[in-house]
Parts: sequence; structure tokens; C-alpha cells
Amino acid sequence: MTIVDLRRKFLPKFVKSARGRLSRGREHLAQGRPAALARELHALIGEAAILGFHPLSDAARKAEDAARAGRDVLPLLDEIDRQLAKVAPSE
Repeated sequence: MTIVDLRRKFLPKFVKSARGRLSRGREHLAQGRPAALARELHALIGEAAILGFHPLSDAARKAEDAARAGRDVLPLLDEIDRQLAKVAPSE
């Protein structure tokens, strides 16, 4: 199975999962749980990388690093949203 086949097969599920992870991550951030946010982002890194969405995976990695270090992560979450929109622009 090629990467194109994988994307075609799993894109709807991936997009739903990624949006859920971002939503839960923002809730964790708002509730002062950066470690829980980092776990959501870590899972997103792997899921995006498996499907070859490297800019999205890279954005999630930067946000995970920031969350673990206690830095401002909101602009990085916005970048993840932008990268996700590129993956599924019609969603």
C-alpha cells in the first residue's frame, strides 16, 4: 500500500482524531495540565508522520516541546490548526 493509498483510506479518521486531540489539548491547557496537552500532541506527531504529513507532525513536535518546557504554546496550536487545514481543506 502506498502513502497515497494510506492517506485516502485513513484521512477522514485522521482528521477527526487530530481535531479531537487539538480540542482536548486546548482544554488541558486551559485547565493548567500541560503534561496532558503534551501527551495529546505526542500522539498527533506520530499519526501525522505515519501518513506523511510532516509539516503537521513538525508543528505538533514544536508545540509538545513548548508544553513540556512550560513555554507559551497557543501560537503553536494555531500553527497546528493551519497545517491541519492544509491536509483537509474541504473539511
